[in-house]
Amino acid sequence: MAVARSWLVGGVFRCGGRVLLCRRRADRDFYPDVWDLPGGHVEAGEDDTSALVRECGEELAVHVISSAGVALLEPSPGMSFSVRVVSGWRGNPRNAAPEEHSEIGWFTAAELEALPVADRRYVPLLTGLLHPSARLEIRREDSDVWASVGALHALSQQETYTALLPVCDRPRFRPADLAEKWRARAVRESGLVLHGGWSDDQLIGFAVTTRLTPAIFELNSLHVRPDWRGRGLADWLHRAAVAHVNGQGGLELRLWVLEQNLRARRFYDKHGWRRTEDSRIVTVGGTPLPAIAYAYSLRCRGD
Repeated sequence: MAVARSWLVGGVFRCGGRVLLCRRRADRDFYPDVWDLPGGHVEAGEDDTSALVRECGEELAVHVISSAGVALLEPSPGMSFSVRVVSGWRGNPRNAAPEEHSEIGWFTAAELEALPVADRRYVPLLTGLLHPSARLEIRREDSDVWASVGALHALSQQETYTALLPVCDRPRFRPADLAEKWRARAVRESGLVLHGGWSDDQLIGFAVTTRLTPAIFELNSLHVRPDWRGRGLADWLHRAAVAHVNGQGGLELRLWVLEQNLRARRFYDKHGWRRTEDSRIVTVGGTPLPAIAYAYSLRCRGD
């Protein structure tokens, strides 16, 4: 019997090197007397963005203007928790839901370590958001990092389809499911190569290539955590994937992209990919969407 899933969303508010947390009342049935992110359940007909706006209005008396997904967690079987960093809001946060929270507070990264928090994974995530590392590493992965890949892939897909599909048609992606699919595929396809982009111990982007023929490869996936978009990480991952294919004697790379995904298409256009005449229909959340093919020639390229 399938377990009904519960979807929740939480918001990360940052100000002056501190992050806002809410202390759950000691009489709460779940996670009593611990510090948690403001937020709550995503209701029917809502997406993560609109649910966060509603929850933060109810709990903090603020209006969230903009946010971006930074993590998808699975705190327990049947529960998925979307974490979004809030980049703009109106109002001064206060404890507007005393029936849920005994207090709210702002904490530095050092103070987070000693706090009883609802999920210990908050600490490295919030620390990285408060003090993003200047160190960025792109590497070919030889170990099993598919759990991190699944979490990032689920987050990226969820953000992408939020922009492309109406709420009722948007699929919900589970990190554990995607991780297992990637792990199984890596075992099945010996030519699959993963390049990861890391900031300290956090995976913030990845690119996957596979060999189709001795001379033709496919760029299966290139994903960057939404709050890292526009910082050049995708360029570095693309360069690493191309360099690998070049080193394997590849002459051409191919990929499929949704026709409506204009952000991705602009990226590939910028990097010299050309649209081919091939197309197909893919079904996402029960909705048929057109996908188009791109090709990238390595015959005269050294990048």
